[in-house]
Amino acid sequence: MEKLKFRAWYEGRMYEVYQIHLHFKETPMVNISLPRFPFSQDVIPEAIMQFTGLKDKNGKEIYESDIVAVENEGDVLTICKYEGGGFTLEDNAGGHWSRQLWHQPERLEVIGNVYENENPELLS
Repeated sequence: MEKLKFRAWYEGRMYEVYQIHLHFKETPMVNISLPRFPFSQDVIPEAIMQFTGLKDKNGKEIYESDIVAVENEGDVLTICKYEGGGFTLEDNAGGHWSRQLWHQPERLEVIGNVYENENPELLS
């Protein structure tokens, strides 16, 4: 079983999250290590994404907000989402690919994420 991990989108870059600080009635903060500082720092990220515990056919970890190609008579592009108490892959037509996510990882390939996506037409 994979450990619980998160990443954060902050100031136009993706960072590994070391700690999450939840303050009563305040905005959640995360502790990340920034390359321009020799120490870690608490920040309020634009987004926090959880690791699904699963890897694609290339061994790449699948996180929330990842763009995942599903092999299905040609590739279907999906986004990994957390819905209804679990992770699912959703295509742009609202179709869900949960079976492939959980039982057929050899048919999945992470090709990016919604924050670093330079080709928005991939998601339309």
